[in-house]
Amino acid sequence: MITVDTREKLPWSVYWPDNTYVVATLSTGDYSNGNILIERKSITDLCNSLGKGKKRFYREIERGFDFLIIEGCKADITTHLKYVNSRMTSQYIMHCLKEIYEDYGIQIIFADDRENAAEIALHILIDYNISPNCL
Repeated sequence: MITVDTREKLPWSVYWPDNTYVVATLSTGDYSNGNILIERKSITDLCNSLGKGKKRFYREIERGFDFLIIEGCKADITTHLKYVNSRMTSQYIMHCLKEIYEDYGIQIIFADDRENAAEIALHILIDYNISPNCL
């Protein structure tokens, strides 16, 4: 059974018509199968989370999740940062992601788009029965 966090405004579950899921509050992450926690980030969310929201995001990271799935690629980060005229750079974002992987063991996955991210998440949640930290 997949749990979708109640705070997800645009849940990936719209792409999962043939799968059973429940909507409930998760203390950490956005999606879970009871063993694995996935955090979803759009490019905008990611940039905000590693900018002004960095302290809050790192508190969530410290509570623990297994995968961070990003709805986009590095080029999308660069485009977004230019569009919002941010002082952050894509190199800074990539450096933060590398640190998150190295320091917390969180698997970082870039998806082509929102639908591809949903497919990847579904595959992880259905096909893995144990936490990736135990693999």
